[in-house]
Order: sequence, then C-alpha cells, then structure tokens
Amino acid sequence: MSSTIADHHTDAVTARQIRQFTQGPAHHYPLYYFIPSITADARDMIVHHVRDQIVQLHRLDLVSGQCHPLTDAADEGLTGWAIWCDPLTRGVYNHLSALNLRHNEVCYFQDTNGEAELWTVNVTGGRQRRIVTLTGRLPIAQNAFSPDGETFVFIHTDRASYLSSLDERTGGLQTRAGNEEHEQWRRRTPVTVSAIDRSNGVIRDVLHLDFHVHHVLFLDDRTLLFNHLRNGLGMWTHDLATGEQKTLGSTRADHHIVHQVITRRGVLYEAVNAAAQPPTYRLGRWDPITGHVEDYPVPAGGYLHTGHDPEGLVPILEDAGPTAHTLMVVRHLADKSRRQIVPIRDLSLYPARGQRYHGHPFLGPAPGQANGRDWLYHTACVDGTAQVCAVDVADLVRHCDDWRVGPV
Repeated sequence: MSSTIADHHTDAVTARQIRQFTQGPAHHYPLYYFIPSITADARDMIVHHVRDQIVQLHRLDLVSGQCHPLTDAADEGLTGWAIWCDPLTRGVYNHLSALNLRHNEVCYFQDTNGEAELWTVNVTGGRQRRIVTLTGRLPIAQNAFSPDGETFVFIHTDRASYLSSLDERTGGLQTRAGNEEHEQWRRRTPVTVSAIDRSNGVIRDVLHLDFHVHHVLFLDDRTLLFNHLRNGLGMWTHDLATGEQKTLGSTRADHHIVHQVITRRGVLYEAVNAAAQPPTYRLGRWDPITGHVEDYPVPAGGYLHTGHDPEGLVPILEDAGPTAHTLMVVRHLADKSRRQIVPIRDLSLYPARGQRYHGHPFLGPAPGQANGRDWLYHTACVDGTAQVCAVDVADLVRHCDDWRVGPV
C-alpha cells in the first residue's frame, strides 16, 4: 500500500482544477474506458500498475489516494492486445480485465504454466478465485460484464496458431504494422466469443467468427455490441436470445465508426472518412430503441476517441495529433451556427508507441462524492509515464444542452 496522489492544481490556461492521482516510475491507467473503472460506491478506481514489464491490477482509493494491489500474477504472458500495446512479459493480461459493479469484483486473465487462466478478485476484500483454465486458448480482446452482473463475455482464439501468426509478422509484437496489413491479419485470425454464467460457472460459446474483433460490450443484458466488422471499421450487435444481428453505421456512407461508448441515451461514436485528405470525422449517437441515428462534423487535428459520458449528454473528444493532444467538449453539436469546441486540457504528445498512453476520457463523480459526473478522468503522460488524472468540468456538465437536431 502506498500514497500516490501527486498533484492538485489549477491549470494556467483553462483555470480548471486538475488532480493527478498517481505518480512515480510505474505506469498507471484505468481499465479500458468502454467499461467501468470506478466502483458502484464511487470510492475506488481499478487501475493497471505497470513496472519493470509486470502488469498488476491495483485499487486506487479516490479519497485517500492510497493504492492497494489486487493481483500478484507472475508468469510470462502476452499483452493480449497485439499489435497496439508495448510487449509486456509478465503479470495480468493488459486491457482485458472487467469490473463487475453489481458484485464489486474484477475478472482478469493471467498465464500459469503456459495456459491462460480467468480469475476474479473482490475489490475490497481482496479474495481471489480461479474461474477456468483456457487450455490451448488465448484471450485477445477487451471483455465485459452484463449490466446485471451475472454474465461475463470474452473473446479468445487458438493459442498456438495465434502465436505463430504473430511470429510471422515483421518484428512480432515489437512493430506496429500499417493499417492495411493489420486488417488483412485480422481477417485470417478466427475467434470465439464465450459467456460465463456467474451463478454456476457454466461456459458456453456464443459465436464463432472467422475474423478478429477487438471489443465486446453489453448494450443490455441480452444484447452484445461489437467493435470492428470483418472487412474493416464499424460496429454491430448480436442478440443472445434470438441470434439476430444488426450492423450499425454513420449517416454518411463514406464515414466508418471507430470507437463507441454505451450511455443512457444510446451509443455515442465517432466515425472517420480515412480516405479524405486530411481525414474527416463525425460525432454521433444511435438510439437502439428507436433506431434513430444522428451525427455531425467535428474538427480534428489527429486521431479521435469519443469520450464517455454515462448519461450521453456531453459530447467529449480526445484529439491526438502530430503537434497537439487535447481533451475537449463540443457544445451545441447539432447546431452548425452555434457549434463550439471547449478545450479542457492539453496533454503531452503520445510517445512513439504504447496503447496505455491513450487519454481515454470518461466522466465520473468528484472524489469523495457518491455519484455525479463532475470530473473528467483520463490518462496523461507525465515525465514519460502514464498517470491517472481528472479535471473539474462541473460547469459544462451542469449547463450541457443535450443534442438537438439542427442545421448540419
């Protein structure tokens, strides 16, 4: 256990309060921002702690600043996210863990004697138990719990074939290959999507796909939302009860969805026209109940991530370009005449490589508060290491103007 809060200051440019929760030579970053990292009581955040090429999960007390280890995985393993992560050789699989809000526990993968194992750990009590050993299989994508906390869904593939295919690529995990080469590799990497019933531990295969998908989420307790189509960018749903599938897209055929977040008011996403020079982006929302889709152009200087507002009211963007890296809020998104970009914080540029350095912004309660969305949590590069930070954006949240249909 160690005290980690490093800084609490006012930004000189935006005059916003910034709190840096972690510090030191280790990298710290939350779970993948598509899924929750903050516990239901808003007391703790689950974070990755990476030092000396060892990944562990820690519980960060958002009030006291104390950081408590949750895992002690030691065997050799993989990032589980080729090729977008730096290679890590020991500990918990990077970016593959998921927090169960209903039962206050975290599921994670680790290697033991050359086999991937799924474990769970209680957030406050620290009790660990092994769920299953994936003999001959390898988890390779971001996973999720159903909203009711009773089903864990994960993506895995044949271990030997996957490792062999990585070795065939130039530099293996060491090289971030070009996008087209990566898409070709995805199309020849079959995966299985499996679900585990928490009450009895029964595992069932949900889907067998002849291509690699990077993310699976729960739209509701029976509907899965996937990131990536077989032939490129996009998102689609699968109904666990009926098997029905739907492909979802932007309002413009030349724009393709890259990232998406699930909110109370539908799925927020950004879509890119990568063929344009420079690429153009649209920020949108899809209502799964009515099927209504709306998206609007947003300026971008680099690679975009849609930020996560659980209520789906505040359009948040992370824009990582070659010369600037900014967190921002878009006001009056649906009204071209009033549309406004509000800078929240300028971040350091990404290092040359490293998925962990994405800002991945999401709204959450202020430290010490049981609920709310007043702070924008994110990962920032501080002196060469990834650290957990937050910015006070209460003024923007409380005066948000929801998306209203207006002139594009």
